[in-house]
Amino acid sequence: MDIRQVSKEMLAIADMIVEMKKRGFKEQYPVAYEFADKSLEERIKKLEEMIKEIRGDENED
Repeated sequence: MDIRQVSKEMLAIADMIVEMKKRGFKEQYPVAYEFADKSLEERIKKLEEMIKEIRGDENED
């Protein structure tokens, strides 16, 4: 696992959150917001797994 992958994923998640907030996504598109929110949750879980993997790699050294 590469730390750059984690950084890219963190930036993508942050960008998604900022764009949703900026566009008033929740108010204007409630159904699409539900989908985007679930997608965001999945990406955060993936990020957590990536971080756990990196920490595991560090613990083995």
